[in-house]
Amino acid sequence: MEFKWLRNGQEIGRGRQNIHISSLPLISNLIIDPLRSDDTGNYTCLVSSRGLTGSFTTSLEVMVPPSWSIAPSDTDASSGDSLLLNCKGMGRPEPVVVWSKVQGENVGSVPISSTNRATIFSNGSFYIENIAKEDEGMYQCNVSNGIGKPLIKTVLIKKRLDRMKMEHYHSLLFLSVALVWIHYADPLKSEDSGNYTCVVSSRGLTGSFTTALDVLVPPSWVVSPMDTDASSGDSLLLNCKGTGKPEPIVSWFKTHGENMDFSPVSAFSQVTVFSNGSLYIESVEKR
Repeated sequence: MEFKWLRNGQEIGRGRQNIHISSLPLISNLIIDPLRSDDTGNYTCLVSSRGLTGSFTTSLEVMVPPSWSIAPSDTDASSGDSLLLNCKGMGRPEPVVVWSKVQGENVGSVPISSTNRATIFSNGSFYIENIAKEDEGMYQCNVSNGIGKPLIKTVLIKKRLDRMKMEHYHSLLFLSVALVWIHYADPLKSEDSGNYTCVVSSRGLTGSFTTALDVLVPPSWVVSPMDTDASSGDSLLLNCKGTGKPEPIVSWFKTHGENMDFSPVSAFSQVTVFSNGSLYIESVEKR
């Protein structure tokens, strides 16, 4: 039997490095690794033998989690201005954009719908006409398509102070500064550990606050031990190492008895556990 694979009616050549074809006398496998977005298409297997041919076609649609095309950013506007915030993601299926306004810690965020001054366009852009004081605040753009985790970006809309012209009067302006810390939906990483400082300034005056963040990381394998065999009297070294924060501790145990109970290897002679987690047996014996 002879096998041939087609993608969208074209024979698959060696130009696609992530597609591998493995054929045996009676079967042929097409392996795609790693899978990419542009691998979507119709795949056909053609088989021929002694002048007879047959084919089977199936479709592959690669689902892709959302990623940013345009992420919104903080902005300010004067009273009466119009404001346009762009928010767009790409993926498969096409991501859906939802805007909401943060109402407070206990309330959370409330989805925004189009009104006489606010419009949500089909492309994800958020338009506010005739900016007013009540439009100030934190807004969230949520981009999702049901695949993977949604993208969430929180932005601040701030109304500029109106310019006022006053004659024959003394004016006194009091400014109060409100600070809001926002934890975004992005997952913490080990390298995010460090000292974080918030610096605020107003009319020549500055203030700051510093706090420390220590990201704890569960253990993961660096070196995983494997089954092994050895002859009587041989020396044997088994490596076992993990990584994480704080530094993981390695403990070795050995089964014994009919119930296969575990006991720490420190209870056995001729066995050494090194500080790096490796287990060393000086002379292997059958026990």
